[in-house]
Amino acid sequence: MRNLFSYICVGCLSVLLGGCVETVELDAPRVEEELVIYGNLHAGLGRNEVQIAYTQEFGTFNIQEETGASVFFIDGNGEKYTCAEEGSGIYAWINEDRPVRPGEVFTLEATTAAGVTYRSTPETIPAALPIRNIYFELNDDVVRDQFDNEFTKTFMDIYVDIDLRDYEGSPLLRWQTFNAYTFREIELPTFCPPQNPIKRCYIDDGITQPEDVLILDSKDVSRGEVKGIWVGRKAFDSTFNDLNIFRVFQRTLTSTGFTYWENQAKVFGQAGSIFDSAPTSVRGNIVNQNDPDDQVLGNFEVFSADTAMISMELTDLNPAIPPQICQFRRCNVYAPCIACEEFQNSSTIKPDYFP
Repeated sequence: MRNLFSYICVGCLSVLLGGCVETVELDAPRVEEELVIYGNLHAGLGRNEVQIAYTQEFGTFNIQEETGASVFFIDGNGEKYTCAEEGSGIYAWINEDRPVRPGEVFTLEATTAAGVTYRSTPETIPAALPIRNIYFELNDDVVRDQFDNEFTKTFMDIYVDIDLRDYEGSPLLRWQTFNAYTFREIELPTFCPPQNPIKRCYIDDGITQPEDVLILDSKDVSRGEVKGIWVGRKAFDSTFNDLNIFRVFQRTLTSTGFTYWENQAKVFGQAGSIFDSAPTSVRGNIVNQNDPDDQVLGNFEVFSADTAMISMELTDLNPAIPPQICQFRRCNVYAPCIACEEFQNSSTIKPDYFP
């Protein structure tokens, strides 16, 4: 069974490492729009992104983006780094030659097209905590279907170990795990119509715990090696008939970033996303410089990250055999089985993290 101490399961609103959390009492959803600014800046080189949009009516998916804004990351010396607008309310700084280092202080500043300036509190980049080990287990759980019938289902669970002994202080951690897999087209019998050359597709299956915010305040655990932290789960299905890869991103957060996700976890299961109107109105560290009482949502999150990856092929899973998806009858076959680009988020181009 997956280790529960290491995460907050927002679907059931339970907090580990110390008991349960009472259900959050929430007012009825408001429909007025509120500005959301959510920014990420990480140690090292790469892509750093800010998303600016307005809250939507609860339960809808039509997010109204803020375009024409001026967005900057500002370091402790006052140097500004411009985030280029990419559309859909996304602004990005790709720091190819200016590494961000632990210990540096950064502030996020955004001025909307209407001329209103918002600024975060200064945030210090924390040092990363390495992932010591990553592994998987196949576990059976009793689940319920839409008719409330119970049945046993097999899951692939992903775990990591960490070691706190060489880290100065008590790191605040958050995990996200992403899955991708390959699919090999099947070969039809010779009596079927001619088939195009058989291809192998690479399919991005996204995040494995979309309803969970996985966080850990390491001061709540014994100093030393912490084993068996559950960081992701996927149903054991037909996608395991070829190669599967799980990538774990372990973020070391600041105290403001950790508090933001801790508060978000308390309401995430009762609402949709950070761009839904209340009840998910969780304020972060960003303030309207002209009107401090103006409520702006979202957060400027700085972090350092360590990444671990684990891959598994069918031969690694024996004696467990996943179900098959490709069966044919009289040359009729499920279309993606002979045209795998039809799978959602599928490509014939191999991602660079695949072996």
